[in-house]
Amino acid sequence: MKIKNKLYLALFMLLSFCLFSCKKESVTPANTCETSFYYYFKDKIYLEKSATKLTVGFNESVSYEEAEKLIEEFNYFEKLEPKNFVSADKKYSKVNIKGYRTCDEIKEILRFVKKDDRITFANQDFIPVKSKTKELVGLTDDFIVGLKDSNDISILQEFALKNKVKIVPGAAYSSFFILRVDKTSDKNALEMANYFQESGLFYFAQPDFLISVKPH
Repeated sequence: MKIKNKLYLALFMLLSFCLFSCKKESVTPANTCETSFYYYFKDKIYLEKSATKLTVGFNESVSYEEAEKLIEEFNYFEKLEPKNFVSADKKYSKVNIKGYRTCDEIKEILRFVKKDDRITFANQDFIPVKSKTKELVGLTDDFIVGLKDSNDISILQEFALKNKVKIVPGAAYSSFFILRVDKTSDKNALEMANYFQESGLFYFAQPDFLISVKPH
């Protein structure tokens, strides 16, 4: 297994621990929608949905200039900034919502945006309720599943197929696997991770969160 996959999983577990263990701070209601949660193993970690910021994914063929133009065409968002555009294993960007939108309006915007073939996912950002810094956490279309036993791969394959979830090729380490949710699914990656966790079939299932690490 490639070293980067080991590092990826190590950073993921560190992020989960940080979100779980940080002290609680209040969140400004005007900037958030309803509360969501994910599982840190058996514990529920609560998150506030941002009402101002999204994480949007783009097809591999989309350049920054094309993504910038696309976001502008939607007319719901502020101008895309180069510093927010990431082109690595997958392409995505932080996107700011223009003006004030209700939470129901944001849901409709997400449904509309995901209809475009150049968009691979679009999700509201989250603020961990127990965060010290209120740093936003982004959600992609991926989540990570740990098997109870390394021989349980057939259980994972069957459950993933049943729920129309793709096991990402080459993105596994030991009994840990990355799964990808299609944007046409009725669940996003966080909701699907919760569904896998609540099935009782797996050791854990957690979203593949994005977090900005600021250099000191």
